[in-house]
Amino acid sequence: METINLGEILIHKISIPDWKDRKETLMKLVPESNFLQGDENSFTDFYYTTDWRDRTGLHPYADKFFETIDWYPKKHFGSKCFCKDLWCVRYGHGGGLHIHDHFWGMSGILYANFNPVFNKATSFVSPIRKIWDHYTVTVTPPVEEGDLILFPSALMHYADPNYSDHERIIFSFNVKSNGYIG
Repeated sequence: METINLGEILIHKISIPDWKDRKETLMKLVPESNFLQGDENSFTDFYYTTDWRDRTGLHPYADKFFETIDWYPKKHFGSKCFCKDLWCVRYGHGGGLHIHDHFWGMSGILYANFNPVFNKATSFVSPIRKIWDHYTVTVTPPVEEGDLILFPSALMHYADPNYSDHERIIFSFNVKSNGYIG
């Protein structure tokens, strides 16, 4: 019997060093006035950042974000890659996000304000169901505050509602390519 591997889906976790020193700087990047309500009791600056980028061609804080966490898409994925979108989401009590994907490329989620006792990380849904019962496979990686998760943008994922009073804050971004990476 010959076996053919169709590939694998990898989710990477990077713990940002010296997180406590970097957190304060990151949290100051997004003024309160930039947040708009997204889904139930979740607030995001996504609309502000994409509007700003569309009008000016620049993101209002992407350079400072990557400098602060000392992680750069071009160094990790190659020189032809760039950050297309970057936004912050604050999940209050009951706040979550429906299942979705980010089309193509790679995406990242930085857990900026997160307590694993009270908050749950993003859940990822495998595109391949179990063979014998056709159930979906969902993975919720264990994360701590200051962890960065990287995953294929086309991977379906969601944020369960935050059932605590501890606000869950994430920064999320999409990395795209401006040429063939091969």
